[in-house]
Amino acid sequence: MSNRQCEATCQGGNFSISNVKIVTDDSFYNPDEHDEESDPEPEPQPDPDTDDEEYEEAWLLIFTDKEGEAGQPYNYDVELRGLVDQEIEADMDELEMGPNNRAFMYGWDGEPLTHELIGGTLSYDVDIEDVGCACAAGVFAVRLDDDQCTVDSFQAGVVPQCASIDIMEANKYGFNVQSLPKEFDTVDPVSQCIRTVQEGEYGPSDNYTINSSQGYNVKTQFFATQNAQGDPVDLTLIRTTLSQDGREVILEQDCPDYLNSLSWPLNNNMAIAISTYNLDLDNDVSKMNCDAICDAGNASFRNVTFTRHDSLLQSDLIWGATTERLDQCEEGCFECRYSWYELQPENVEARCYDYTPMRFGGKCGSNYDRSACASDNDQLCHKSWPSGDEDRWGSMDAACRTVPQCY
Repeated sequence: MSNRQCEATCQGGNFSISNVKIVTDDSFYNPDEHDEESDPEPEPQPDPDTDDEEYEEAWLLIFTDKEGEAGQPYNYDVELRGLVDQEIEADMDELEMGPNNRAFMYGWDGEPLTHELIGGTLSYDVDIEDVGCACAAGVFAVRLDDDQCTVDSFQAGVVPQCASIDIMEANKYGFNVQSLPKEFDTVDPVSQCIRTVQEGEYGPSDNYTINSSQGYNVKTQFFATQNAQGDPVDLTLIRTTLSQDGREVILEQDCPDYLNSLSWPLNNNMAIAISTYNLDLDNDVSKMNCDAICDAGNASFRNVTFTRHDSLLQSDLIWGATTERLDQCEEGCFECRYSWYELQPENVEARCYDYTPMRFGGKCGSNYDRSACASDNDQLCHKSWPSGDEDRWGSMDAACRTVPQCY
């Protein structure tokens, strides 16, 4: 470093270094390691990860209401990727899963499979006779993002920040459902929308409405409002129905404000996972202190079925004031009004209130009821009655209405 007084600031200073070598202990000669001939080239070794599977797979037939080219229901196989060395096996539409396993559904493209769950239904038959007090079997919908929320396992105690729905968390002694939306990149540590079976509804004997020692059906409906085209819009209610031999138990997550942010994820943006796992001796599923740790936990699922648009809320259409102009509705309309569906008051549209062909008489003055006429001043508001009605202006259906431009 220079100790002299510099006359100017630094205007350059580039330099380069090349051919750097670091040699350690090369001056120690070991005759046992050197032959007169050079060492042979090492044999190529296979990549240890090349042939090793990172998961156990099973192919499960699932059912949908989609129609194929021949107009028949579009059923197809999905790949279930379970954990390495854990038990998973499928035979046609029946899945057998051993304890401590987790499998996501995958499509033929090798990507996690998603479905249009909003406004639709997921149903399946389940048998969890072997899932004891400190064990659980579950079905989950998870919003994957390849960052915090992936198909990989998480360490114990880590709560991933994923929007998710516990479609089922159950054993022989209890059955829970819950939803965890993700808002502002945050997931509640405890769901604000949890439902569970009540006393006498569910348990391992015929004394309960649902005998969990036998198989039963689970149907989950994701009820949503719909737009004018009949497409699902906002998730409002999740209803889970357990049924067995004509008996039913219904759990309803009726938390519309809390569930609303799950509307978009449920539209083909949530993957489906099936899982078996251990619980603490004192857990929220069994709601009792278990006598022993989980030493089994096999579960079976069959007849998995996805159905679209069968859980749309049929809300009433509310009629408001007349539009400014009659031609805001289609030709052939004689009374055009603003309207909206009861569950979607923010979506106001102009709709035809009356298509009945009318005959017209004299102009309606300011002393007449002009509430059925379009509101703009240039609209012709005249006396009217249904065409062919002999009572004319004296008809029960007579009113002041706007004369269409075609008249």
